[in-house]
Amino acid sequence: MRSWITALSIAAAFLIWACISQDKLQGAGGDDQKPVAAVTLTNHHATGSFPISAETLAQQPAIVEITVSKVVNPAGTPMSVFAYLSRAGKKGPAAAERIPVGNFTLYPPDQPGKFMLRASSAFSKLGASSAKPGTIQLVLDLKRVDEAKPWTEVELTLDPPNWLRDK
Repeated sequence: MRSWITALSIAAAFLIWACISQDKLQGAGGDDQKPVAAVTLTNHHATGSFPISAETLAQQPAIVEITVSKVVNPAGTPMSVFAYLSRAGKKGPAAAERIPVGNFTLYPPDQPGKFMLRASSAFSKLGASSAKPGTIQLVLDLKRVDEAKPWTEVELTLDPPNWLRDK
């Protein structure tokens, strides 16, 4: 009977340890691990942003992968998405500093896809020492390729960015 209780105690201890270890691996309870919602850009609301975590700022990844998961563009309007690292200005969002990361154009203009932009020079210009978590964002602007033509109904859904390091 004593060996059965000992075996049960060891199994329970192992199970508790495994659960605690799994939570730590997944980052349970960490402020930087909050899920970020997708952003929708439209012809009426052409700018969106994603916060950049303290961990991402510390790592200064070389590449950002942006996934356009949904496109609604019945007229086939050619459009591009411009990406910036942005630090809120001292006079509010209107005076925010924007550092270009890059841009991409959907082709065909009604198809979703994944796009990779080199972010290393933008992070260098940002300056890691002055970057405070929570104040830096990845800002995305939707623009028509031909600015002379009027907007048609357009909607893009962008998933949260995936930050990658060079291998």
